[in-house]
Amino acid sequence: MTAMPRSTLEQWAVLRAIVREGGFAAAAVALNRSQSSVSYAVARLREALGVDLLTLEGRRAVLTPAGEALLAEATPLIDALEQVERRGRGIAGGEPVRVRLLVDVLFPRARLFDALSAFTARHPGIDIHLVQTVRQWPDEDLLARHEVAVLPAPGDQIGDATIVSVELLAVAAPGHPLAKARAPGRQRLRHVLAEIRGAQFESVRPPNQRVWLMNTVEGAADAVRRGLCFGWLPTDLIHEDLATGALVPLTLGAGSRRAIPLNLWKGSSEAAASQAVAALADLIRNGPAV
Repeated sequence: MTAMPRSTLEQWAVLRAIVREGGFAAAAVALNRSQSSVSYAVARLREALGVDLLTLEGRRAVLTPAGEALLAEATPLIDALEQVERRGRGIAGGEPVRVRLLVDVLFPRARLFDALSAFTARHPGIDIHLVQTVRQWPDEDLLARHEVAVLPAPGDQIGDATIVSVELLAVAAPGHPLAKARAPGRQRLRHVLAEIRGAQFESVRPPNQRVWLMNTVEGAADAVRRGLCFGWLPTDLIHEDLATGALVPLTLGAGSRRAIPLNLWKGSSEAAASQAVAALADLIRNGPAV
């Protein structure tokens, strides 16, 4: 036979209010309840437990050692229930249960997590489902399955929706032949190129260029660091490698640097129209306010 709890979270919350406010009368005011209902809740709690929870020191109500230990265990339960209730009120007010976010791997990670940190501080009850993708074009199916997407910008749609142009720099390990060559631009076809590509993107390599296709930025960077390949890597990822000499820039003239524009896309789901999703999109676009 399953035993039911004899105390309630409401009774524990009343006890916590008495301790915080220093007495029954002040707790009644804080809780917007009568003093008799506050006293009754604590009496029922004491009856359920069989131990004294409060004692008076002058006019101030303080916890007994038993009360202090037990309230410490009950406090996380009170906080959790308050969180559930806040989330319920948010959902009732139009907040989504979750936000599905699709982000290209080239988008600066620090910028992404700064935005998510600020968002979760404002909307702690909304779950984030983050998926990172590799150079994927937006389409109706993707935007129906995600509330926000940061994806490459098709050439005819670059404009106000572009939130960042990711700079890629041609680099190699210092021991790589291209790093030692006087004219690496002329010799690069002889060496393996690491390209960060997704399934939708065909390689744009010159004829006769050997290519290793990589589906992660980190994988491409590691291959280049080990001298297996050369490649164009995001400057925000490799700034420490450049500072320490683990990677060196290649002198390829105008082709040494490339820029990949990424656009911010709003999904087509009902949740995508919510104020919370609009706030997340703004944080990703503009960053948290300083």
